[in-house]
Amino acid sequence: MHILKYESDVFNLCSPSNFRKSGIVKGSKKAIDLIHKYGSMIGRKIQMRDSEKAILHILSTLPFYQGGEHPTLIIGADNFLPQEARIYSPYSPLDTKSIQPQAPEWHGVFKNVLVIGTKQKQETAYFLALALKCAAQGGCVIMALENDWGGKTLDKLFKAAGLPFQTESKHKSRVVWTVSPQNATPEVIDKWMTDGGVHQRADGQWTQAGIFSWEKADRGTSVFLKYFEASLKGNGADFGCGCGDISKTILERNREISMLHILDIDSRSVQCATRNLNAYKDKINPICCNIVLDALPKNLDFIVMNPPFHTGKDQKFTLGQAFITQAVQSLKKGGFVGVVANVHLPYEQIMRQNFSKVETIATEDGFKVITAQK
Repeated sequence: MHILKYESDVFNLCSPSNFRKSGIVKGSKKAIDLIHKYGSMIGRKIQMRDSEKAILHILSTLPFYQGGEHPTLIIGADNFLPQEARIYSPYSPLDTKSIQPQAPEWHGVFKNVLVIGTKQKQETAYFLALALKCAAQGGCVIMALENDWGGKTLDKLFKAAGLPFQTESKHKSRVVWTVSPQNATPEVIDKWMTDGGVHQRADGQWTQAGIFSWEKADRGTSVFLKYFEASLKGNGADFGCGCGDISKTILERNREISMLHILDIDSRSVQCATRNLNAYKDKINPICCNIVLDALPKNLDFIVMNPPFHTGKDQKFTLGQAFITQAVQSLKKGGFVGVVANVHLPYEQIMRQNFSKVETIATEDGFKVITAQK
């Protein structure tokens, strides 16, 4: 068993014996209260973002933060969850504590709203707009973002919203907070909601700020669709479907596809893809899931994918390799996979280890298209 301790402004996992040795029981009551408050992290292996560490530090120092029985909403993070909190994260849509803060019934409800921003400006502004709408009058709204993701621009957001605010820097992140959410300028908040909400790209695809390729079609996807001419039929899947760009084209080209499972970890992507594929609603099965960790459809005839290779700030080609490994498990014998990736990503070796025939069919604009048969 593991428990959580607060030490040197960082929450860490430690054994019960280390917890006793740490002397934390002699520490501040606020720190000890926070340990109990964040007890949902017990037993979890976590890798917290710097902004999450920073916001936890602030919670231990603000005299007006109203924890305990007061309702708390957390937006944009699921690495730290007070046991009584509600959450909004596009990556935890099935959590029993999850809500849709766009819904009017949640507006003006929460005494505390904690927000973790993103590297997308429109998405960050949208998260702040949701926070301000959901905050009760006189509630506490706290937002954090890493400096190299634009943390220093949070001050400008709060100022643009017409809010009095305070700031602090910690863990290479900026933390900004206000206790006057009711003073936010309605016109500004409504604009942020519109800009960050579901809308159509210039090419007509439904999208939303923060999902993959939300502003325009991804170049890698375009290269894939240019050179991938395989005839597909039967039961297949799009691993990491985004807003459905690849799915839409292969369904248009291949009328013998009987079912296409569209999978993505981002619930917004799945929702947008479903909307973009409405013409094929009888042939698609939308699934919001973690492709690396969750159970996936089996016995598939084909899989297409433009796998991610970033986790937060870090480039991790192992993520794409994990997608390929999962594809091996999901395909039937003789099944077919098509992959597009940056040319420098080392996917060929793992594909040769698991597939009988592997071929790079095209290389263009820094991307490669690889096909393989199980």
